Amino acid sequence: MRKRILVVLAVTCLGMIAACAAKRLEPQGGTVQIVYEKPEGNCRRMNDIVGSQGNWFTGAHTSNKNLAEGAMNDLRNQAGAMGGTHVWIHQQAMNTSGYSTTNSLVMGTVYKCDK
Repeated sequence: MRKRILVVLAVTCLGMIAACAAKRLEPQGGTVQIVYEKPEGNCRRMNDIVGSQGNWFTGAHTSNKNLAEGAMNDLRNQAGAMGGTHVWIHQQAMNTSGYSTTNSLVMGTVYKCDK
């Protein structure tokens, strides 16, 4: 019984530590460029997307830097998965509850641009 409790505690602690890290940038997301103005040239609009990191529980234990980085990585990963080359960022928000930031959101439009 004691061993079972220790295993549950260890798994819980590891889960909480992992929840505090920024979402990983996947290889397909690494090719996506972030822009703050509508891309010019031969670009086709694909979709609007929202990247996010954190929630009411994990956000309070995650640094603001990791929340912002994780939301941007989530956005780039989504864009890369749909074949996009650029994301035009429209809005970024850090949401708070009480005295701590709980999550970060990044909203944008995915474009596929010819090289």
